[in-house]
Amino acid sequence: MLNRFILLSVASFFLLASAHAEDAAPEVFLHGDKMQGIHGIVAGPDGQLYVGSVLGQSIYKVDPASGATSVWQGPPLGMADDLAFAPDGRLVWTSILIGKLHARLGDGPVQELATGLPGMNALAFTKDGRLFGTQVFLGDALHEFDPAGKKPPREIMKGMGGLNGFEFGKDGLLYGPLWFKKQVVKVDVETATITVVVDGFERPAAVNFGPDGQLYVLDSPKGDVVRVDIVTGQKTVAATLIPGLDNLCFDAQGKMYVTGMADAAVFEVDYKTGKSRTIREAPLVAPTDLAISGDTLFIADSFALRSVDLKTREVKTISRAPELEYAFGIDVSEEFVHTASWFNSAVQTFDRKTGALLHTYHGLPLAYDVLEADDASLLVLQMGPGTISRLSPEEGKAPVVIAKGLAGGTALARAGADAAYVTLFAKGEVVRVDLKSGVATTVVSGLQQPEGVSVAKDGRILVIESALGRVVSIDPKSGEKTVLASGLSLAIPGIPGFPPMVSINGVAAGPDGSVFVASEAESSIYRLTK
Repeated sequence: MLNRFILLSVASFFLLASAHAEDAAPEVFLHGDKMQGIHGIVAGPDGQLYVGSVLGQSIYKVDPASGATSVWQGPPLGMADDLAFAPDGRLVWTSILIGKLHARLGDGPVQELATGLPGMNALAFTKDGRLFGTQVFLGDALHEFDPAGKKPPREIMKGMGGLNGFEFGKDGLLYGPLWFKKQVVKVDVETATITVVVDGFERPAAVNFGPDGQLYVLDSPKGDVVRVDIVTGQKTVAATLIPGLDNLCFDAQGKMYVTGMADAAVFEVDYKTGKSRTIREAPLVAPTDLAISGDTLFIADSFALRSVDLKTREVKTISRAPELEYAFGIDVSEEFVHTASWFNSAVQTFDRKTGALLHTYHGLPLAYDVLEADDASLLVLQMGPGTISRLSPEEGKAPVVIAKGLAGGTALARAGADAAYVTLFAKGEVVRVDLKSGVATTVVSGLQQPEGVSVAKDGRILVIESALGRVVSIDPKSGEKTVLASGLSLAIPGIPGFPPMVSINGVAAGPDGSVFVASEAESSIYRLTK
């Protein structure tokens, strides 16, 4: 063990010594929110709100009066999409990306109630303590679970259409939204029958019964809280907040609380008057890739697409999920902003001036980054197949693969006419790909988990080495490396079964020679200046 430690230390020494050091003091240009987006919410018996974060892999306590926030359960076991309190006082939650159901009583240990169910999403208890939960996005099924975790789950039905945040009514039926069918339904869990209550939503995300006996539904893209009479099916907009609403709950006093995932927001809503109070929110929650055009920084903020004025630091939101299909890679031109989503296997194009969504390309597994080529065509880098493909704007026309052999490809940057730089995460290389021939040439090797890539005005390549928490500048001719900044907190913990980097730690060269870096871990943007 000691010999292994010495060898690693020596290797690290030579690795660091091989790059010329020219560290710049990083400035936090834009502070974000360490919650990294929030989803489920439940009111606790202690009067506090408990909210869950998937990317942040944590559960937080939020004081509804002051907005003060603290970590209740940290990563990785704290990953929570939905939460509910059991009759015995345990908090139970779904860990959607790892397919598990967890529980914890007070300060006790975390208990695993179920596993092997990708997409574990919504859950609720009946009045007599029975526990039900669904798989959504990575699965599509309704199960009954043993609250003690001793018996395997019982599958009730599947293929419903994405049964999301639900609740049981006084009639004993389960009421919930079908995300993909745009309906609210009721389910008899004993007979496995489903009945439509009301439809015509854009994307219903969650439902809860209010103290008035009415069913309240979140129409996520519209930002609407909709009141539904379950007898007549009549719909009334009770309040309008912001797009990207995720979940809601009522506390013991009958107050309504709603979460907005793209803004790590919690709102208190008066469902009678439509007025709302913001308890907490953030301008930035989970920044990944970056792109700069003129004096504007564009940010793929996972659940939102944002722009920042580099002079005033004013943040504007261009689009939010679910219209935005989770943004991890980004590119910008004079007319368009393009985003890539490995989670949704999608590339999207937005009008830069209006923010309107112009086109969505689906069926692109592990689409990690996107680039508008010199001829205005659109290129997508797919990590899984290790390819760069040219996309066609024609519906139904398959992408054309123009480069192969790029396993672990993470980010793209322009490299002159008809060429692109690609970072290869596992291989530790930056390669230059000829977009006509598809031939890849190694520019530099020996990097430690390279992620984001950009090109400075002088032609040097800027690369994030996430394993070392540093930014390096590379001479494209000699491969010589210069460390611009080190000791940065960048990456968040990996998620089992998913790519080693949850998203790209992006880098972009500013018009004045400064360098901007996205930090997943701090949910912030650094600026480096000489």
